[in-house]
Amino acid sequence: MSPRALPYNSAFDLLTTTACDLQERLENGTTTSEALVRVYLNQIHKHNVKGMGLRAMISVRSEEDLLRVARELDSERKSKGSRGPLHGIPVIVKDTYNTPSIGLETTCGSFALKGAVPREDAAVVKRALEVGMIILGKTNLSELGNFKGIFNTAGWSAVDGQTLSPYVRGGVLADGTFLGHSTPSGSSSGSCVGVAAGFAPVALGAQTDGSVVQPASRAALFALKMTPALADCSGTQPGNSDFDSLGVMSKSATDILNLWNYVLAPASDKIARSQLPSDWKDLRVGFVDPYKWQPADFVTGPNEEFRKQSISELNDAAHKIGLAGSRVVRDVDLVQTPQGFDDLVVDVIMAPSDSRLVSVASAAGCPVANVPLGFARFNGRAHGLNVIARPRDERALLQVMLAWQGTFPEALAPPPMMTGAISSL
Repeated sequence: MSPRALPYNSAFDLLTTTACDLQERLENGTTTSEALVRVYLNQIHKHNVKGMGLRAMISVRSEEDLLRVARELDSERKSKGSRGPLHGIPVIVKDTYNTPSIGLETTCGSFALKGAVPREDAAVVKRALEVGMIILGKTNLSELGNFKGIFNTAGWSAVDGQTLSPYVRGGVLADGTFLGHSTPSGSSSGSCVGVAAGFAPVALGAQTDGSVVQPASRAALFALKMTPALADCSGTQPGNSDFDSLGVMSKSATDILNLWNYVLAPASDKIARSQLPSDWKDLRVGFVDPYKWQPADFVTGPNEEFRKQSISELNDAAHKIGLAGSRVVRDVDLVQTPQGFDDLVVDVIMAPSDSRLVSVASAAGCPVANVPLGFARFNGRAHGLNVIARPRDERALLQVMLAWQGTFPEALAPPPMMTGAISSL
């Protein structure tokens, strides 16, 4: 799509505009879903293979098909009203989700599945379409959800090559480790990079261990992996039925809440926005000892400068949260507390995003979130904190994200290497 094809009402920052912002524009008539589709397709065209060469998208629906769907949703909005806060909102989904109804194959990044067209959409895809979302395409990933081999570089698949972070200066290092600081992490690499790069305001991913929240931390996003026992993973690539779950990511905590309510949550677990505080009052927040919860050198590669920076920023965040009204418990010991949250008297536990807190969450059947924290001085990579709560207590994680959004807005800064290109739209 050429830049001249952009509609007159597309003047918004793709790197910072949220689905909530877009829905407001759709409701007040200052834009249309057709216009949004054109703008996001243009951004994908500019930076997926060309431009930044991010390779976040493994496949994209035809412009003709997408514009047809967008026009139908625009017409429905006028004649019948909106289906809800996600009506007409573009989304991208991980290429482990079955999507035959939109004409896209499901490869999981593997040549072994190239050309595979399943019989039925994944359950979560059906829900996204039912609430009026527009699936633009499918995202690249660590091949087979990183089940091909643990030492494959994060974000690489045989079908689409290496996904790059829009934050990292210099790209993925050829001699780096599989989850090195130059990688986008994984396995939902393309979903997270796509949102950070303005390919869509929100994305869907999947997680067995850290595959949603860890790449979200490298992309300065909020993310949520739901309690595995609540997730309907039918129609997605299986990993381990005890640990597999679904997840979402966005620049906005409110977007995460809407995705939870309309796409992920069982009916009994939906949470009204009016019933959810957006401050730290009455939240009991535990922090692990960050010196003990560092990744192994063979995982990310040693970098003492970044280790010191990230620990300092975690400590500053804990102090700020305490001043804002939270009861903060430092240096919680997950090894010596067999009853976990009950022994520690906390609602959530936070740890560095490259740590193995995600593995604790998987083993315990807990939901886990990511909140963005800062950017490495040495190469620009984003980093954050992973947050776990009791099983089926997504409410606590959503409150943390809403409170975090108001307390640390600077952590949501868009990729500096892309901001100049966006300002001309």
